[in-house]
Amino acid sequence: MAEKVRIGIVGARAGHGSWGSRAHVPALKDAQGFELKAICTAHEDTAAAAAQEYGVELAFHDYKAMAASPDVDMVVVAVNKAKHPEVVNAALESGKDIFCEWPLGIDFAEAKGMEQAARDKGVRTIIGLQGRSDPTVRYMRELIADGWIGEVVSASLTVASAGVLERPSTRMSYNPLLIGGGHSMDVLAYLVGEFAEVSATVTTQVPMVKMSDTGEMRPLDFPDQALFSGTLESGAVAQVTFAVIPFNPPPPRIEVFGREGTLVLTGTALHQGPNTLLGSQGKEPLDEMEVPESFYLISSATPRGPAFNVGQTYALMESEAQDVPNFAVALERHRLLEAIQRSSDEGKRVKLSDVT
Repeated sequence: MAEKVRIGIVGARAGHGSWGSRAHVPALKDAQGFELKAICTAHEDTAAAAAQEYGVELAFHDYKAMAASPDVDMVVVAVNKAKHPEVVNAALESGKDIFCEWPLGIDFAEAKGMEQAARDKGVRTIIGLQGRSDPTVRYMRELIADGWIGEVVSASLTVASAGVLERPSTRMSYNPLLIGGGHSMDVLAYLVGEFAEVSATVTTQVPMVKMSDTGEMRPLDFPDQALFSGTLESGAVAQVTFAVIPFNPPPPRIEVFGREGTLVLTGTALHQGPNTLLGSQGKEPLDEMEVPESFYLISSATPRGPAFNVGQTYALMESEAQDVPNFAVALERHRLLEAIQRSSDEGKRVKLSDVT
């Protein structure tokens, strides 16, 4: 890139703990080809405070005005998922490139509309499935592609989180299967490919949840358990166990079994890292594998946690890497989530090609 791409973030209030402020702002401090040019929040005073806090030149409280600004090249959408379509559409109307956090929409149909609109407009799109940028994940993918474990026979993903019994009232709109589940399923798909068909059970085992800040009990409409298996496009088989449980969730884990070996990925959150990779060839025991330095694309000054893999994504964007996830990738993830819900609702196996 000859010149820096000027970024405008929608949703990064100072001291608010939002994803924009925790991930994108620190990631952009070390991003060589990008400049954080503008911040947009819902109110004039909070926008001004955020701009001052982060040392940003421009402050907006109207995302349409920010998207239309000639000083902004790319709009980062880091607000609640319900607002993604309106902010994305504003950026599209101004012909701006877009980095939208996952999920793209609330469902497959909404995501399909935005993906088509972005393709029609011809802008560059990025989806915040930053697990694909994680150094350990990328190294594991290269090993699989290079045949280190031979032909992949099967794979599994197990991911669980606590919090099914209570949550703060501000988190009532959080859909764990869509958001956390979507992130983890995308890592699996990046490693071994997409599902061709699935058979699923999706349930809500705890339909009433306690508000940790008010003490009241409220109904919860989102699923807290999903079990599915199926055949991958490669012909291998895979199974996924997703759960929100009362206590003591185990670390998430992806296991890939090949004719010549095994690879296991585990960590606190697979899409955020840091992750650990275990591998073995033949009958040798699993042993931890060191990730080559070449997979670390950003400065060690970028803190581990939310900012790190987002920073890796910006570095991949700057290098024009071909596998930076875009809206088409987001649509495939929404397609999988739609397929597993349909399979559960209809009690039958569903082909991904039938979700259109």
